[in-house]
Amino acid sequence: QPMESEALAERIRTTIAETSFNSGLVWRASDRDTFRAIVSRGVQLPNLNLLGAVVVVTPSFKVAGSPFLEPSASTNYEIVWDREVDAIGASVRAAVFHQANSAMTSIEGIAFVGPEVYLAPTSIGDSHATGIEIGLKGEIADTWRWNADYRGELIDDDFILPPPTPGTTTNYQDTTPEHLINAGLGWSGGRWEADGFVRYQSKVSGLLPGPPGGAPSLTPIPAHAALDGRVAYALTERATISLSGQNLGAETQTQTSGPDVERTFMATLTVRR
Repeated sequence: QPMESEALAERIRTTIAETSFNSGLVWRASDRDTFRAIVSRGVQLPNLNLLGAVVVVTPSFKVAGSPFLEPSASTNYEIVWDREVDAIGASVRAAVFHQANSAMTSIEGIAFVGPEVYLAPTSIGDSHATGIEIGLKGEIADTWRWNADYRGELIDDDFILPPPTPGTTTNYQDTTPEHLINAGLGWSGGRWEADGFVRYQSKVSGLLPGPPGGAPSLTPIPAHAALDGRVAYALTERATISLSGQNLGAETQTQTSGPDVERTFMATLTVRR
């Protein structure tokens, strides 16, 4: 038996060698225009638990690791343009990006059923994201401040098993909104300041957990806009009292696959040393 154990250990011995890097090229085209090209690669190596060093026991099943688990890698490509617009006291940023994720890991992606049930991690496949970002921000007469940005993103999951798969909740393609818009407007005068924020999200799906051992399900989340606000008054140079509100546009709103978000108000006293 010792010889058999040594032979088995030799067969499953794991060696991992991966390369990660960050690189960037900056070109100052003019006093107002700057371009950046960025390429980077990050690697997530499986830890000893994921490789099988520890077995977690529950009343229904056991969670183990796998010595055959592959490392996950994320490679990012991005081109960014920054421009200063002095006429309106604003700055503009525009970017295009692509992210390639390979050998993504699902913690409980595979099940072994026998006298006992074991759940183990597995590499489920690749996912790619491509998108654009456009943002503006500025100030007017040192009194008003404003910002607006847009993000559009398309995700393509290429998993070994169609999402959602039994035992895993990995699904980026259906649960990431294609369109996000943020905008804010603020004002300061004397001891007073006020800010308003709005966030719009296009329709998307959320994941709901399934029965024990079963697959999760998708639930629709409609497009929605959330409105937040804050008003503050400086009592002294170090003390400020404020009233803020979240989700002001509706008493309740469906924003995730969990319970609806309620309208909320908070009063805060901040004292700085």
